Amino acid sequence: MRKVKECDDTIKSLNRQSKQIRGYYDVLELVATAHPRYPEAATVEDIIQAEAIDLRAHGLSRRKLREFLAVFSSTTQVAA
Repeated sequence: MRKVKECDDTIKSLNRQSKQIRGYYDVLELVATAHPRYPEAATVEDIIQAEAIDLRAHGLSRRKLREFLAVFSSTTQVAA
């Protein structure tokens, strides 16, 4: 019975993570599409604000997005 509970918890966690990753992807797609309209925008957050993208509709918050972008930007700098 304990093993079943652990598997259920793992499945719930994976589903939650996949929804969150999908939210990041959707928001970044919107930002990438809007970027040509805002060449002066220095950051992803600037474009999100200019386009009035609702992060909550994608299951995100500004804090979660900042944390994600911080990790993402540090890995691209290491790879470059």
